[in-house]
Amino acid sequence: MERHLFSLIFSVFTAAAVFSQAPSQIDQLRIQVWADLDPIPGLFEEDGESVASGADSDSKAEPGSSVKDSINSDNSTNSTKSDNSTNPDNSTNAINSTNSANSTNSTNSAESEELSLKEKVFHQKFDFAINRTKEIAPFLMSGMLDGWYFEYTPYDKARKVDEYWDFKEIMPFNSKVNTLTYNSPEVEEDRLVCWVYCNRTESQKKAFKSWNSIVHPHIHGKGAGNVQDGFKGIQDAVSEAAKNAVREYWRMYIKNKPKEISGKVLLIRNPRIYIKGGQYIVDLDFFMETDRIVLYNYY
Repeated sequence: MERHLFSLIFSVFTAAAVFSQAPSQIDQLRIQVWADLDPIPGLFEEDGESVASGADSDSKAEPGSSVKDSINSDNSTNSTKSDNSTNPDNSTNAINSTNSANSTNSTNSAESEELSLKEKVFHQKFDFAINRTKEIAPFLMSGMLDGWYFEYTPYDKARKVDEYWDFKEIMPFNSKVNTLTYNSPEVEEDRLVCWVYCNRTESQKKAFKSWNSIVHPHIHGKGAGNVQDGFKGIQDAVSEAAKNAVREYWRMYIKNKPKEISGKVLLIRNPRIYIKGGQYIVDLDFFMETDRIVLYNYY
């Protein structure tokens, strides 16, 4: 009995220690993002540079710097060859030096061609996935930092009113204010999966605290978008998830369909995005702020 009690206490304190080390979402946002096509097993930054994971940065330098080093090596070899050939007493050394230089030049040329080929394969294989990730991440972070504005008119068959939904950014993502870092990329099937970090500014921290209050209900919705539409398909899916979340929430509190509902939603928690039946499916949570509800004056 005492052994089981000790194990339980140890587990509780261990879990508490783990969660206490996790950064607060108030200070830093962390979301997981993936992109189609083969991923690159390395860390990529905002400027497009990449460093292979699990290896020293010096040993995985950009191809351009390796080529530059090989040219410097060639120049040094040619200089040694010239110095030896001017001394008539060192003809044997000059011949050996020439042979060594030719061998070095051949080796450097082969290494240069190999680096050029690797660079070409790298761009062909990974550029699309990296660029797509850098489209998705700012879009989602914008929704978590400032949110989206919506205006909704439900479909009403009796009144012959078509459904209307307008969904747009409150504030476009500004990389000068919020820098994104892409971390821990991994290969998972045919996808590039990584964690995206973004630090909130002091004003954004205050704004989030005001959102995280009882006056802003927590709503949840799912949406779908066509995979063939690429990034637009994900945007469409997020928009539909927000619409469904708003509609399902107000269905519980408004008996008759309203003429219009407008307000804002703030994306919270880690977005869940997957593919099913040729569709992007997103499963999202929001805080909602309702600006106004316009009711019909007659039935």
